[in-house]
Amino acid sequence: MTTRPPARSPARDAVGLAPTRPRYPRHIVGRGRELARLEAAAAASRCGGGSLLLVTGEAGIGKSALIEEFVDRLHADGDRVLVGHCSPFENVAFDGFVQAFESLDGEDIAEAGEPVLGGLTSVWRGEDADVTRAAGSPPVDAAAADLLRTLGAQTPIVLVIEDLHWAPSSTCTLVDSLARRLRRAPVLLIATVRTPSMDGSGDLTERTLTELSRVPGAQRIELAALADSAIREVITRAIGAPVEESQLADWSQRAAGNPLFARELAFGGSATGDASLPPTLADLFRVRLRSLPSAVVDVLTVTSCVGVAAHEDLIRGATDLTPEAFAATVSHAARARVVRHEGTRLTVAHPLLADAVTSASDTPRLRAAHAALARVLRDRPDLASARPDAEIAHHALRAGNDLVAFRACLAAADEAGTVLDFLAEWGHVRRAVELWPAAADTALDDEYSRAGLLVRCAIAAELAGRNRDAVDAAREALAASDDAIPEEVAERYAILIELLHRGFHDEAAAEDALRCATTLLSEAETPARARLEIVSGWWWDRAPEAACVHLRAGAKTAHSLGIVPLETQGWAMAGAATGVAGDPVGGRELLDRSVRLARDAGYDVGAITAHIPFSAMLTLTGEPEAAAQVAIAGIALTEYTATGTVLRDALRACAGHALLRSGDWEQAGRMLDAPFADEGRASALGLFDGAVLAALRGELDRARALLARAESLGAGDTPGYGVAAAWTHIAAGDVPEASRVARRVLRDGEGGDAATVNELVLLALAELPGAVETEEILRRLQPDPGGIAVAEPFAKAARAAVRDMPDEWARAREAWETVAGWPLARLYLAARHAGALGVDDPAAHLILDEALTAASALDAPALVTLLTRAAGRPERPDARPSLTPREWEVLELVAEGATNRVIGSTLDISERTASVHVSNLMRKLGVASRTEAALWAAQRD
Repeated sequence: MTTRPPARSPARDAVGLAPTRPRYPRHIVGRGRELARLEAAAAASRCGGGSLLLVTGEAGIGKSALIEEFVDRLHADGDRVLVGHCSPFENVAFDGFVQAFESLDGEDIAEAGEPVLGGLTSVWRGEDADVTRAAGSPPVDAAAADLLRTLGAQTPIVLVIEDLHWAPSSTCTLVDSLARRLRRAPVLLIATVRTPSMDGSGDLTERTLTELSRVPGAQRIELAALADSAIREVITRAIGAPVEESQLADWSQRAAGNPLFARELAFGGSATGDASLPPTLADLFRVRLRSLPSAVVDVLTVTSCVGVAAHEDLIRGATDLTPEAFAATVSHAARARVVRHEGTRLTVAHPLLADAVTSASDTPRLRAAHAALARVLRDRPDLASARPDAEIAHHALRAGNDLVAFRACLAAADEAGTVLDFLAEWGHVRRAVELWPAAADTALDDEYSRAGLLVRCAIAAELAGRNRDAVDAAREALAASDDAIPEEVAERYAILIELLHRGFHDEAAAEDALRCATTLLSEAETPARARLEIVSGWWWDRAPEAACVHLRAGAKTAHSLGIVPLETQGWAMAGAATGVAGDPVGGRELLDRSVRLARDAGYDVGAITAHIPFSAMLTLTGEPEAAAQVAIAGIALTEYTATGTVLRDALRACAGHALLRSGDWEQAGRMLDAPFADEGRASALGLFDGAVLAALRGELDRARALLARAESLGAGDTPGYGVAAAWTHIAAGDVPEASRVARRVLRDGEGGDAATVNELVLLALAELPGAVETEEILRRLQPDPGGIAVAEPFAKAARAAVRDMPDEWARAREAWETVAGWPLARLYLAARHAGALGVDDPAAHLILDEALTAASALDAPALVTLLTRAAGRPERPDARPSLTPREWEVLELVAEGATNRVIGSTLDISERTASVHVSNLMRKLGVASRTEAALWAAQRD
């Protein structure tokens, strides 16, 4: 038997109690445990075990949605449900019960009997029992219990009273009495209660809950905040369309587990970082704020301005309350549940309440609160939650004191720099630059110039991985250098040159800057001369001998001036150039000297960054395993840094580059699979190698995406990009496009080291152009400067590609015998050698089989296909499919029902690699599903 929609009574019409709550499509998310408790209580009541359930939680947490879902399930099971809602507008006696009993029909009333009905007259009318109770009738609670007991004898009854926090005392008393009287009846009582109450009646609500919780058998179901994943699901379902991750995260964080708040934020369309509230939520919290004493609002305002858990002494100092008054105010605020007081820490009870406080407060009041917080933190930096200077800068900015904020921002930048949090340092310096005009107009002395601040901003931006912002700041610093002495301007040009070299910019711009700087130099040893010498040797891997001269001169000048950062940079790059020029022992000595110098001076950045040229040198000189170890050791040194984006990204790229060439492709994947946020050249190396590895795994979409990212940084004309793009096209089976890309970069792109350029020449000849163009391409080959191990092997391979004769390929392969690593190049040459020998030569089959076996061990499925094509062997239908050894292993696990994750764990490969293997073997078997593949394997066995 189901309930009818509640009828409108004259009593409710008279006071305007029509339900006005907003309605949303009901999606119950993350409340499985609570529903299970409700259903268990309903099952017990059907057996005569009546009880009282109190469903509590903050506004919008989902109490009503939970009850509505539960009622739907009860209807489906044939239970009878009476539902009543209490109203906040008028104090109607027995509110809630009035609406619940209105759903009873004539038969129900007749079965109860006249005495019972007489006792319930006051309930029907919503009036006081003493006024309306008929003579000789039982008390209201007894009459109501008799009615429910009578109805429950036919069908189990569930009585729901919603929003008990708005109920008059008569309703609460009746709930208490019925719960005690009906413990042995098939009647389940449920009441929903908002905690805390938003209208200031929190103490009354808690007393009511305490009394009802003492009823024998009563249970309280407190609805806690939903998990972040559940809130995200609520938002996505409510919007009905994809939501950007940053926006989703912002709404989820601000909603703090409250589904109604999450939906309102989403429907209100508040932008990421916007602290304003939709009108519905603003009204909800304003009601709460109006009920609070002014002292509580003051504490709440200051705590909201802090934004995180704040020490109680910080809040007390900013409110100027006496210790006794502060303790009493905090106690009141905690009882009202607008703040949480845990130990010595205070936090606003809900993020949106903090937003409501700051949006409702006038600007002078907020500025005064921020100014007070900045003042207390200057006197007591130990009260800061994290970094004192950063927090002082934050509050000084919002207090509107430009001079104080300017100095605080610079102090905060120093603070961030000491822990290598370069992103924060850049942000603080950038704000100081913005404040400089106003601060200079007040009381700022000549200690700071705008150009000097912009130079610092440029360096911080580069260390934060923001090369383009760094170049812009450096150019702006030069534009603001009208009053600077020539040597200062020359040094700023040198900084600009270095930043241009670190990113992807027009090389002509760097050459112009170098000419300008040179004209400004004096004969004296100055920081500008040291910097210009170092940037003049920047491309140490292209012309190592000439670079050594400049880098050693720059390091010596920096040493005589006592500039440790420049000296360590000069010796590190000079060491790398020395090794590439043919003296690896001397190169190591200089690199070790650079690291020791930085460590002894406490210059952590220098000690870390020296690992980058060190690793690059070892890779070029034919020691990729050692290169990987050096880069990984550098990564370990960054673990304690706050961000160090450019350092970690560059070192990861160096490690991945070396590991790919050493043959450890599994570990290379771990280095290269994570995104690279840095905009510089060193990190772009990670994009290039990540694309090659992805293509060889068969992940062509990922490879193309990485190449597109590299192009967006301006790297599309570099030899490294050309090599990565060409290998990607070859892996995709498009050799002509691979050759075209490589030829374009050789013709129009910038220079590079001999190893990369010669590899690019080989790939440009993957498909031979005309004779004239072929000769032009061969002229691009670069000689080994003395220490680049693979420069000559790649050059011989390129010449072999032109002649395509077996003996030429054999000599090219012999050149690689003295070099460790580079499996991709070795296997490609072996396949080309097999192709030149021809399909009828037994030696060709032996060479190709060995290459395919080695390729299978690398867990790069597309490499096997690449080698087969390079050898000129079309895939032929066969009774035994041409699966690689690894694919046979994967097929056996697929036949056992293993998932990709299980396959990866069993074979010690990544889940992504396992997925690629499964896709490839399904393609080779000609099946459309894993089930068909398993059936094929079973039939074969």
